[in-house]
Amino acid sequence: MSGYFTLAYDGIILNSVGEVLVEDPKTDTVRARCRSHYIRALEDLAFGIVYGTKITSTSNFRGSEDQRMQPGDEVIKLLGNVFEPHRFPVEFHGGGLLRQERYRSAIKNDVKNLVEISNSSLWLRPFRDWIVREAAKYLGSDESLVDPEATNYGFDAAQPYYRDEGIENLIDKNFVDSLRQHLPKSPPKGRRPYTERALDAFVRRNALTYITIMWEYHHICQVERYWRMPHAGRAILREVSATRTQAQSRLRNLVARHALSSALQGSASYNRQELIEAVLNFRGTSPFKEVRAILADEDLMILEPLPAKEEAANKWLAQISNLTHGDDVVDSARLTANYTLREFQGRQDELERQVVRVFPDLDPTHTRTANITMGDTRNFNAPIASYVEGNAGEITAHQEVATYQTVNDLSVIREIVAELSKRGGEIHLANDERKALDETVAGLTRLLREEKPEASALSAGIATLRRILEHVPSVVIAHGVLNWLPPLVEKLKALCS
Repeated sequence: MSGYFTLAYDGIILNSVGEVLVEDPKTDTVRARCRSHYIRALEDLAFGIVYGTKITSTSNFRGSEDQRMQPGDEVIKLLGNVFEPHRFPVEFHGGGLLRQERYRSAIKNDVKNLVEISNSSLWLRPFRDWIVREAAKYLGSDESLVDPEATNYGFDAAQPYYRDEGIENLIDKNFVDSLRQHLPKSPPKGRRPYTERALDAFVRRNALTYITIMWEYHHICQVERYWRMPHAGRAILREVSATRTQAQSRLRNLVARHALSSALQGSASYNRQELIEAVLNFRGTSPFKEVRAILADEDLMILEPLPAKEEAANKWLAQISNLTHGDDVVDSARLTANYTLREFQGRQDELERQVVRVFPDLDPTHTRTANITMGDTRNFNAPIASYVEGNAGEITAHQEVATYQTVNDLSVIREIVAELSKRGGEIHLANDERKALDETVAGLTRLLREEKPEASALSAGIATLRRILEHVPSVVIAHGVLNWLPPLVEKLKALCS
C-alpha cells in the first residue's frame, strides 16, 4: 500500500469516464440520457486524483463479445503512476464470494434492501442510469433473447454474470419492473421484441453481480486498508444498510474544493483528455496538495474513540476547511468505515453546463454532427433523440423533437454566416467541434445561394451554430480576443426564439 488515503474505485467508474473520453460507440446513444451517471463518475475520479495518495482498481474491465478492450484502459494510461492495479483473490473468481457464508448473508441482506430502493425515485435514478448503460454494452441481440421458449440467455458480456438462482429470486419484483421499463424493447435492427423473461433475467443477474462485486471490493479494502470510492448505487446501498441496522459508524466529515469544477473553470480547452491532464496537474497545487498530505496521515484517518485522536482529527479537519474557505463549489465527503461517500455542494445546473462544454455528447439537446451531411442541405434538420422527465426524475416518455422553429430573417443569417466565414478560425475548438462549425458555415453558405432556401434547413443550421458557439468559455471572450462573438451569439438566440 502506497500511503494511507489510497482510494479503491469501482471499475464501472473508470470505465464510464473512459466512455466519455474516447466517445465510446457502444454507449453513444445513452450517454446524454444517463448524463448524471457520467458526470458523477467524472467528479468521483477528479476527487481521487487530487486528494488520494493513489488510485487503485481492477484493470480487468468487463468486456463485450465485440469489444474486449474497454475504455477504462485509456483512463489508466492517463493516470500514470497515480494508479496502482489490484487483483481479486483467486477464490473470488466466478462469484466465489457467494459460496462463503459470511458474505453470502451480507449479499442477501443487500438484495433485500432493493425493496427500499424501488420505493424511492431519488434512490432509483442511479440504478436506472446504471442498467441503461449496462444494456447498451452487454444486453446484445442473441436469438435466445427474443425466443419465448428460451430459458438460457446469451447476453453480450464476455465475462459471464454471477449466478445464484436462490438469491436472484429474492430480488424485489418492483425493483426489477422499474428497471426493465427503461430497457430497449427490441435488439438493434431486430424485428422481434425482447421477451419479458429475458429482460427480467438481465436485471436480476446484473443486480446480483453488482452487489457481489461491491462485497469483493469491501474485502479488498479491509485487507489492504484502502478507502472505498463506490459507484453511486453502491453508496446508496451502504446508506440503506446502515439505516436499517441502525449502525452508528464513526466518521470524519470532510469539506474540500471540488476538483472537477476547478478544472473546468480554469481551462478553455475543449479537448476531452486534456481535462483529465488538468486535474492531474492540480495534485501539485494549493490547496489540493496540502489537503492530500493531511488525508495521508494514518493517525488522523483511523477512526478510534480516543479523546486525543478526536481532538487532533478535528484540528486537521478544521485546517482543511480553512483551506477551502470562500469556495462556493465544494465536495462534502463522509469518511466512514473505509468508505468515502462524497456529495457535490453547489449548483448542479452550472456544473452540467460546464461539463457539456467539454463533453457535448452529455447534453440531451446536442445534435450529433454525424447526423448532418452538408452536401445535401435537406439533411440539415436531423431530429434529436430526447426525453421528457417527470416530477420524480423518471423518464416518462421518449420522442423525436426538432430543435428550433423555422427561421425567416435571411439578412441576419447572411450577416452571421459572413462573420463566421471571416473570423470563425479565431475560435479555439476541439477537432470535432471545429469540423462541425466549418461544415455548418459552408452548408449555410451554399444554402443561402438558393433562390428560396428551405426554412427548416436554415433553422437547423442556426441551431447547430448556437449549440457550438454559446458554450465557448467566457474566460476566452473576456481576454478581448473574441469580443465580437457575444453579440453574434445573441443574434443566434433571437433567431431561435
